[in-house]
Amino acid sequence: SGQSSSVIANLEWIAPSEREDGSPISLSEIAGYRVYYGSFAGEYPNRIEIMDSSANQARLSRIIPGRYYFVITALDTDGRESVFSEEVSITI
Repeated sequence: SGQSSSVIANLEWIAPSEREDGSPISLSEIAGYRVYYGSFAGEYPNRIEIMDSSANQARLSRIIPGRYYFVITALDTDGRESVFSEEVSITI
């Protein structure tokens, strides 16, 4: 049986220092992050959740080589999710 080649993508981000309304947010108010990604701009059918407020990176393994588009959101301790970050695209 054949095996398709796959690669690893490493993503990094900086924790937000303010909420969407401009009020400050501390790391103790952040519950984690969601990374959304897909093969087309503006379409993110895949998601990983990182429930660690101190996380600033994620590793996606078994990714098929190609072009991908990523956005990230922050989750606060009350369960609210931020809007998408600016989209980033990379070719893997």
